[in-house]
Amino acid sequence: MSNLDSILREIHQRSSSGKYKNLSNDMPKSFYVYGETNYDALEAIVGTFKDYFNSNTVFYDLGSGTGKIPIHIGLKYRVKKSVGIEISPQRCSFIEDIKEEYPDLDYSNISILNESFLESNIEDATVVYFDNTMYTDPIYESKVYSRIPLGCLVLSRKDIFDTGKHINDPKYASSYGKKYVYHHIKENEISQ
Repeated sequence: MSNLDSILREIHQRSSSGKYKNLSNDMPKSFYVYGETNYDALEAIVGTFKDYFNSNTVFYDLGSGTGKIPIHIGLKYRVKKSVGIEISPQRCSFIEDIKEEYPDLDYSNISILNESFLESNIEDATVVYFDNTMYTDPIYESKVYSRIPLGCLVLSRKDIFDTGKHINDPKYASSYGKKYVYHHIKENEISQ
């Protein structure tokens, strides 16, 4: 295992509670359910879609929590741009602590934006990851989906408008036990 892999495992094992606990109240409480994709599950997902992760990739994690996924993707796969979008300022502060603890790593392609992914500009995305498990109102998925550009690989934990194929494998398991990863290339707009 490389030194970077060891660091990434340490980052993934960090608690996302305590000082990173979300204190926002601007969305329904059910939307603040928090789960994570660990190091091994993320490696399995990237391995399955490895052709999409290269120096030209512009990756977005919508609802990124503490940003462990965009940090991992940006550091390990050296994509052009790796962005986490998270509404909770407490969760967004995680990356500053990581930068302080591991100052020799190159974070130049990584951004964690403290904003709503329902309003974010993601028009340059080539890969989007969206853990939409807790979103039950199609209006939220519709608002998000309308922002994703055509030709983008969409990875989600729940199917979006019956557009994706799914893979069900324990190697993709999230911290809350979700083993599905849905995927498709956005080819057209969906009206809801």
